[in-house]
Amino acid sequence: MTYPDDTSKDFTHISNAISLMRGGADQGIEPENLLKSLALAPALLADAEGQFPRRKVGELLRAIASRLQDETLGFLSRKTRPGGTALAVHATLTSENLSEAILRWQSFWMTVQEDMDLSLEIRGEEAHLIGRSPWNEAKTLENYAFLIWISFLQLRIFMWLIGKPILLDRLCFEFSRPQSAEEFTEMFPTRIYFERDANTMVMSRKYLDMPIVQKPTSAAAFIDILPDLMTTQWADRSVSGRVSLLLKGSDHLDLMTFASAAHGLQMAPDVLRRRLKKEGYTFKLIKEGVRRDLAIYHLQASELRINEIGYRLGFSEPATFNRAFKQWTGRTPGEFRKESSATKASK
Repeated sequence: MTYPDDTSKDFTHISNAISLMRGGADQGIEPENLLKSLALAPALLADAEGQFPRRKVGELLRAIASRLQDETLGFLSRKTRPGGTALAVHATLTSENLSEAILRWQSFWMTVQEDMDLSLEIRGEEAHLIGRSPWNEAKTLENYAFLIWISFLQLRIFMWLIGKPILLDRLCFEFSRPQSAEEFTEMFPTRIYFERDANTMVMSRKYLDMPIVQKPTSAAAFIDILPDLMTTQWADRSVSGRVSLLLKGSDHLDLMTFASAAHGLQMAPDVLRRRLKKEGYTFKLIKEGVRRDLAIYHLQASELRINEIGYRLGFSEPATFNRAFKQWTGRTPGEFRKESSATKASK
């Protein structure tokens, strides 16, 4: 399914909206009535190719939260009373760096919500932000949009805290691939995996040392727009994100030079270099992250021999690839592939 480029006519598949409404539906809120309150036709729910206006997503979230008096939209066993998310954000603001902020954020939510199972793990050069679903497999798939929304919300909050875009190395979800999965790459410019053992955002551990730049005085305006993030920031518009997507779409990563990337983005090289620097990135740094992501992708999703994967990614010697991969992830390519195979077999 395609979506209009004109952002004034921007839509998301109706299945996403239905999934977002499931928590409220379990608490007695009829989806038909929610759509009516948004001046949308209830018949949209029965349209297999229905489109829900993205500009209405914030209104939908606010409507459910208001009716339930629950900012977690009826999906968890306890309500998160109005103001709960604001308290969580404020709890992070006096942190020294992003690592401390993430741990405070996770501690807050695990204190107020017994369903929350959150952790932060360091594996080599990677930081894994892990959350496990409190539901069985079928219910997790039904509620997939809530898990995507929570991931999106956390990522935007963490980016706001450090004042820089965060490029995820990859994103993993427990549920199987939903009908509208192609939309998620607009929200997260990274490779997304389904049917994994946890919902995990993987980023470079370098972000964890970045200082918190926001102050309590700037929090109120940001907190006020949180329900609208899916409307105002549906896609990652950062230049670094666009470069990452361009590299991931290249058939020959090693042949993709800075000049060819600038040409592909229709930018002058000096302009691209300046904008990347403003976001705290270099072309070389982004390309290395993409190389790591492609290595992980091939180890998980292809039957290529490990040595061949290394050669395809530009490593002249297997030992060099092994050392680089272990530095990236804390495991050798063989160990990583074995763990991935074991995870798939257990599903």
